[in-house]
Amino acid sequence: MRKINKISARIKCTAAAGLAALMLAGCGNVASVATTEAPETEAVTTEAEAVTEETTEADAGNSGAGKAQMSSIEETNLGFGKEVKDGYEPNKPVEFQSYTFNIPEYFGEAVDESATTHNVYFYPEKGESVAMLQLYYNDVAATDAQFEEYVTSDGFFDEITTSLDSIEYYSNTKILYYGDYKVAGKDAKRLVIEADCNMAGTDIKKIQVETFVFFDSDAQKMFMIEMFSSDNVSANYYPDFEKIIDSLSK
Repeated sequence: MRKINKISARIKCTAAAGLAALMLAGCGNVASVATTEAPETEAVTTEAEAVTEETTEADAGNSGAGKAQMSSIEETNLGFGKEVKDGYEPNKPVEFQSYTFNIPEYFGEAVDESATTHNVYFYPEKGESVAMLQLYYNDVAATDAQFEEYVTSDGFFDEITTSLDSIEYYSNTKILYYGDYKVAGKDAKRLVIEADCNMAGTDIKKIQVETFVFFDSDAQKMFMIEMFSSDNVSANYYPDFEKIIDSLSK
């Protein structure tokens, strides 16, 4: 047995907080769950700095990719079989921290909570369905090697599934896909996450989240860029989301 240091604990809780904030904000679009509740996740991250946790060497070093249920994006049915929106043009530049994204105009204006929760949201569709883009970051004092160690560990997967299943509307969270990606020239991880949804007053049965996670060692920040979609949306926004990811520059 060994101890995970404070750096690893913060990376761990940052990942969980980013996804939890996303899911809570997604709920807010349908069930009036205020996105201002998100600072509670930030408090968890801050508290994590003082937490020292135990783990086995195997937990810290194993590749968590074995937790993913599918070996390709195509197998995940990302977008629930909806017609692709294909509306990336026209787009507009959006700055977030030291990065610039090109966001389709139909995504609307940003809901910017970065001053308090490090989150910026865009809602390309509103109503009883949920489609939402989240830009999230947190300050993490770490090295590239420490970040890579965590996001390839079983603990990374466990934090995602347990943190989302702890939200009252969601259960049976699964990692459908996990793989490597490049974001603005930096090594990143790409995940597709799916969960059952039981939200009173809606016909939403499932949600999907495509997530890109990367670490900027120069800025000492961890970024999670995520697209959330419920199964009753009118279109598949993920291809346009992936173009947003590929447009990211610094």
